[in-house]
Amino acid sequence: MSNSGTSGITDKIFEQCAGFLRVAGGNNPLDATAVHPEAYPLVQQIADSVGLSITALLGNQDAIEKVDFNAFRTETIGPFTLSDIKQELLHPGRDARSPFRVPKLVEGIRSLDDLQEGMDVEGVVTNVTDFGAFVDIGMQQDGLVHLSELSNRLSKTRAKL
Repeated sequence: MSNSGTSGITDKIFEQCAGFLRVAGGNNPLDATAVHPEAYPLVQQIADSVGLSITALLGNQDAIEKVDFNAFRTETIGPFTLSDIKQELLHPGRDARSPFRVPKLVEGIRSLDDLQEGMDVEGVVTNVTDFGAFVDIGMQQDGLVHLSELSNRLSKTRAKL
């Protein structure tokens, strides 16, 4: 794919997002996995090293465990990328995200008057700004969680009302 100099998806943008696409029934069995297209030749080398096709290698734990992935390290492909490729070969097409859970909105909250200090409420982040995050908790207007109440690490954040 070449889009250099035009608007839309450039080669670099495609490279960055391709691992999030899953194309069932594509030209290459890796199209249905999180392996990025630029790593397809590497995966072919890995399959060749154990005498299998890519299709036969996908999900084949015994064969994958025999592969010395360190032998495939290069200046541009390091241990983290090789580990990701190994995990994808072991579990092709897996979705690494946690299951989505719909927030439980508190019944009866229609206005600010229905809220009390210290209440725990769940919501959906609708916008993130430099000063905080706007959260839909089931009222007509989103609430603001100020930046000072947000965590700087990945976790469940609780804001005090």
